[in-house]
Amino acid sequence: MSGFGSVAQFLARLILGIIFIAHGWQKFNEWTIAGTSDSFAQMGVPMADIAAPVATFVELIGGALL
Repeated sequence: MSGFGSVAQFLARLILGIIFIAHGWQKFNEWTIAGTSDSFAQMGVPMADIAAPVATFVELIGGALL
């Protein structure tokens, strides 16, 4: 049964990593950091100018590390 748990964990990490990378890439490439910052500001995110690049790179790098 431990073999199934290992496969399930691997698949969960792989899928979650792909989702994080896709969202980070969208913030970086499609919306750009400036556009993401503007969106964050409209949503009321504190310090949107800092939060946007941090969120983008955390999603890209964190997704890759998963």
